[in-house]
Amino acid sequence: MYRRRIGSAIIFVFSLLALGLLAPSTTVAANTLDTYKKEEQKLLTEERKLSQQIEHDQSKLDSLLRESKTISLNAQKVRVELDAIQAKLTEQRKQVSSLNQKIKEYRKKNKALASGTKQQKAKYQRELATLQTDYKKVQAKVESLVKERERINQRYTAIKKKVEQNRNSITKSRNSLTANKGRAGQIASNLSKVKNQILTEEALIASKLPAGAKPSNSQDTSNAKEPESTGGAPVSSGSQMKDNYAIDAATLTEKEKELAKLINDYRISLGLKPLPISKSLTTVARTHVVDSNQYAPEKNMDVRGVKCNLHSWSSNGKWSDVCYTPDHEYAKRMWDKPKELTSYPGNGYEISVYYSAEMSPSIALKAWQGSPGHNNVIIGDGAWSNLSTMGIGIHGNYAHVWFGKESDPAGEMK
Repeated sequence: MYRRRIGSAIIFVFSLLALGLLAPSTTVAANTLDTYKKEEQKLLTEERKLSQQIEHDQSKLDSLLRESKTISLNAQKVRVELDAIQAKLTEQRKQVSSLNQKIKEYRKKNKALASGTKQQKAKYQRELATLQTDYKKVQAKVESLVKERERINQRYTAIKKKVEQNRNSITKSRNSLTANKGRAGQIASNLSKVKNQILTEEALIASKLPAGAKPSNSQDTSNAKEPESTGGAPVSSGSQMKDNYAIDAATLTEKEKELAKLINDYRISLGLKPLPISKSLTTVARTHVVDSNQYAPEKNMDVRGVKCNLHSWSSNGKWSDVCYTPDHEYAKRMWDKPKELTSYPGNGYEISVYYSAEMSPSIALKAWQGSPGHNNVIIGDGAWSNLSTMGIGIHGNYAHVWFGKESDPAGEMK
């Protein structure tokens, strides 16, 4: 009995170490990891803003290019009008010149009539007046065409000015777009370096943690990108562990109720709403708990020799197996498990924890609270603000909790 108490005490001490009271070297690594994650969050925020700016710049450039085509077409139409008016004006001026010449010739040719008899003078005046009237009419047309040409020319000048302004705007927009794309490339490069540093620090911390509660570090909570969807066959109804931990039970187990209450009480203490317990996501969480306890898929490695972690699934069920690695290479196959196993319409986001002894709700929550990334998921911080439901699975050495954005068509657990 005395030895058992000593053994339990040792396990408890190791649990405290794993949950936050770490050795100094591990604490330093944890602080460094936290710094890197803050830097990653800052870069991700900048990346999102820059992505929006690039999208805005591209939209503006596309609009300016469309406007440029419209302005060019208008300029062509006005140029055609201007050329047509100029052609008419040239023709009318020829007529003015021709009539002026006729008047001069008439006066010269009929000079005798101008000083002849009264009848000759009257005829001379009538014929000369007719020529002069025609001349005035044509001259009036010329003046009208000159005014019309001036109006069209003003329109053409305004359009040419607009063309120049549009070209300058296009140049500025292209320069802005190029600069922002270059900045985005630099951020992507920096983000890749920071993520590698995070993976290095996580590996360092994992190597120094004693046996006991180990929260999964594979969920990249600072980068909430949706995985691609994958398909698969649903898990068979009524699957059970040897000790009757039922996947498809109608109600939560006592441990699940306690864990759900602890999580929601924690949220409420922060002024947040409690999350309803999804039947579908609970089915997924329980299925994963069963698989983890029976086969411990996190002990495997992928084809590259990279070690799996707690988000992994074995190949021993009616689902697609997943070796979830720290680089998130196979994330989409895990995030799509709710749609693969149930009627849940959206993706699922999992937090996981392992304990060398029997897992308890309080140990699970403390482990997650001690990990900034997992804590952010629980409290809906940052990218996780729109999570609206969760599913609970806790049994044996494992606890898996799944979160989703969409409501569950299957309803809630009681």
